Amino acid sequence: MGWNDMSQDLPHFVKPYEEHPLVRKIGQTELSQLDDKLLNDIIQAEDLIYRGLREYYKADKEKRLNSGNFGSSVQIARAWAFSDLAYPGCNLGELIEKVYNVTKTTNKTQYYKHMNGSVIPRLISNGFASIDFDKGVVTDLMPYAVLSKLYVKRELLNKKMLFDQQVNQFTILNGVQNCPMLKNDLEATAKNPAFFTRDHNALEEIDVIRSREVKGRTFTLSKAYLTGDRTLEAWNTILEYDDKRRGGLKQLFDIIGHLGGCVSQSEISLLTSRNARQIGPLMRHIDKLGLAQKVQTLELDDALSRPTSGTRLNSNYSKLNNGQSILIMARSVPEAYGILVRVAREGLFNQDELTSEFDPDGSSVNKVRNSLQNIGVLIEDDKEDGIWRVAQDNESEEFLEDVIKVLSHTRSILGENIDISKKLENAIPDDEKEIRQTCKAIETDLLDFFDQEERK
Repeated sequence: MGWNDMSQDLPHFVKPYEEHPLVRKIGQTELSQLDDKLLNDIIQAEDLIYRGLREYYKADKEKRLNSGNFGSSVQIARAWAFSDLAYPGCNLGELIEKVYNVTKTTNKTQYYKHMNGSVIPRLISNGFASIDFDKGVVTDLMPYAVLSKLYVKRELLNKKMLFDQQVNQFTILNGVQNCPMLKNDLEATAKNPAFFTRDHNALEEIDVIRSREVKGRTFTLSKAYLTGDRTLEAWNTILEYDDKRRGGLKQLFDIIGHLGGCVSQSEISLLTSRNARQIGPLMRHIDKLGLAQKVQTLELDDALSRPTSGTRLNSNYSKLNNGQSILIMARSVPEAYGILVRVAREGLFNQDELTSEFDPDGSSVNKVRNSLQNIGVLIEDDKEDGIWRVAQDNESEEFLEDVIKVLSHTRSILGENIDISKKLENAIPDDEKEIRQTCKAIETDLLDFFDQEERK
């Protein structure tokens, strides 16, 4: 059976690239395995691990972890970033600097050694990239959608010794993504029991999981565990208790849901009529509780993000950089919605035409373009000035559809101007001690909910 006869068995994300010269060199059997559940679970876990590592090292590049083996996670993250940022003809030196900016987990000397001695040679030896070192340019590159999965398969899943070193981390993370689990149950099903404690401690150290005790039993929670029907049922039950403070949190999260699951500190201040000094502790406690994750906007301001039903903005666009934060920008730029609709429809960003239609002075168009570029949605056209095209291999088209869907819903619920001022005035306590006590009681009740379920 020839290549064309077997292409119908390829995963959907491979088919657009099956004629690419580097993809054609990969065997059909291997390509058909790129949508296997185990590989997808590993990739999801690796993404969570690297996000945790990036936050861990953000303040101090010389920090060293006390336990665990995350070397392959850093290697994979850098290979992904290289693939995402590179294109045929790009300057290798500039590319390596760009990869460093999004994978800062060590000092630059160690980073250069790792990239030049490990990551780049693996990309070349696997046939994923071609580089002319004399000219310092990338000459060919496998599309990201295929390369990103093949790299994990070959450099981790297919290497038994390396995979066994991390297998507990994958099973722990995938086990608690939908709801908390008893730590004893996780240990009982560990693939590599001798290293369970080491791996559990390592994941706690980078804050992608957390341990909490209720009634003498220890639960393991994902840092972002507001997913799954059981957990949603638990949150809804607990936040509906007859308690004004909990009711305020419930209202806050209802509004955040209408806003697409991502809201900035300044927007929470507008919602609650509280100043930034009062809102900061609230955001920290909400993040610690797991109701939402504390993230940053594209302007590096604090924000809260949580998964919402109907879109993937807050969870699965891992190839894009902080994508959900575009919602915050769009709410502050009235013209953004119309601009995004046209960009999604045409597949390109024409600076002059958009400025003429939406924004004579150009400031709003520039804000939208800068946001889309920073996220990774737009690629500058090397043939025409003032033209950027929507990227084809990182789910940018699906991302834009989700953004437009959320903004359309938000405008219909809150009005064309999305006015959120004082919507929750006096709903949230201004005393940090009161906030802390409320969040602690909620966490205890959540774990008690699951404890009772486990004992049934």
